[in-house]
Amino acid sequence: MSLRYFDTTGRSSQLETATPSAAYTMSRIAILILDACRLSEAAWVAETWQLVNEALSWSDEAAHRYHVCVLSAEKGSIACASSIRLLTESIEDYDPRMFKAIFVGIGNTTFKPRVIDWLILAGPDVELIALSNNAEALLTQVRPPSRDAASRSTEKKMCGMAAAERVLAMAERDFGTLVRIRSEMLRANLPATTNGARTANIHGTFALSERIEASLQWIKSNHSGAVSISELARRASMSERNFLRRFKTEVGQTPREYLARVRLENAQILLVQTDLPVDKIARRCGLFNGDQLRRYFLKYLSISPLEYRALARERPVTGALIETLNAGA
Repeated sequence: MSLRYFDTTGRSSQLETATPSAAYTMSRIAILILDACRLSEAAWVAETWQLVNEALSWSDEAAHRYHVCVLSAEKGSIACASSIRLLTESIEDYDPRMFKAIFVGIGNTTFKPRVIDWLILAGPDVELIALSNNAEALLTQVRPPSRDAASRSTEKKMCGMAAAERVLAMAERDFGTLVRIRSEMLRANLPATTNGARTANIHGTFALSERIEASLQWIKSNHSGAVSISELARRASMSERNFLRRFKTEVGQTPREYLARVRLENAQILLVQTDLPVDKIARRCGLFNGDQLRRYFLKYLSISPLEYRALARERPVTGALIETLNAGA
C-alpha cells in the first residue's frame, strides 16, 4: 500500500507505508476539518502556528519551522458551521504518520469510517488534539481512554487544554521558552481586526457580528478597570445568557477569558517597552497588585513577569540561548 503526498516543493510523490523519519515528522502539522466544524476554532490554531513560525524566524533552517496542512475527508472546499467554504486537501494524499500532531475539528456526531481508519493509522507517536467536544468523541473511538487512573487523569487534563495553548506548549517543548514568549508578544501586537472582520490565517475568514465586535473593542479600551458581564450585555442590548452564548460562539472564548488575555497582552507590552515596576503595570492592566499579575503569568505562560521581561529583552536570539533555556527547564 502507498499514499500520494506533496513534498515541500509541491511535487507529487508516492509514499510507502514505512514509518516516516523522525526529522521529517517533527515539522509537519495537520489541521483536519470535518463536517460542520466551527471555522473560528481552526483559524485560531492556524494563526497560533503562524505566530510560532514567525517567532522562529531567527533560524533559516527548514527544520526550525512548522509546515501546516489543512485537510478534510474530501479534496476541495468544505462547508464549515458558518456556511463559509474552506479549501482543503484530502487525507488520502497524506500518510498520517508523517505528522507530529493532528488537530481535529468536527461539528456533528457522524464520523466516516475512513476518517477513523486514517487517524488510527497515525499510531501512538502522533498527537491527536480535539478542537471540539464532537472531535473528542471521535478521538475516543480512535484511541480509547486508558484504564489506569493516573493516565485517565492526564488525558482529561490534556483534552481540556485549549488547542492554541497546546500549540504553544508543543513549540516550547521543541525549541524552548523564548519561542513561546516571542509568539505571545507577536499576538499582542497583531491588529485585532481588518476592515471590521477578524482575519483567519487559513483559506477563509470569519466575521464577528457588529455587537460582539463592539464588545471586544470596549473590553480593550476598559480593561484597566472593572469589566462586568452585566455591563457588556447591557451595551450589546442582550440578556446576559444570550450575550455569553453569542460571545463564546463567535470569539471562541468567554468574556472573562478574553479579558484575561487582553490584560496579559498589555502587561507583556509594558514589561518589554517600559521599566515600570510590576505593581504599577498590574494596576494599569486592571489587576490589584504584582502578586495577581504574577499568578496570571504563571498560569498562562509558566514564567514570572520579571523572568518574562529579562528573556523577552534578550538580543540576539541564538541557538545557544535556546539550548540554555532548555537546559534550565
